[in-house]
Amino acid sequence: MTLRLRSVLTLLAAGLAATAALAQQLPAAGGIAETRRAIAEAQRQGKAARDRAEWLELEAAHATMAADKTARDAAAVAARIQETEASITEAEGRIRIIAGEREAL
Repeated sequence: MTLRLRSVLTLLAAGLAATAALAQQLPAAGGIAETRRAIAEAQRQGKAARDRAEWLELEAAHATMAADKTARDAAAVAARIQETEASITEAEGRIRIIAGEREAL
């Protein structure tokens, strides 16, 4: 296994671990401030995943060995999944804030 392939697989593993952590970030119950913090973190992680996906997609386009290309393609897909999950977490947080504000009216 090449050093570059190991690096890509390490990035993939880190992205998958971050995805699992992201799914648990929204508080089950809590104040609006806590939900806003979770939304901000989801946005930060979504941007990081997007940046990582773009870099991995570029690397995959330039990979010469089939195994390297496959690993980079897989890592890019995983980063896109993480980006999407971050967007979902953000949207769920916004829904909770709107519901809380609606109840306050």
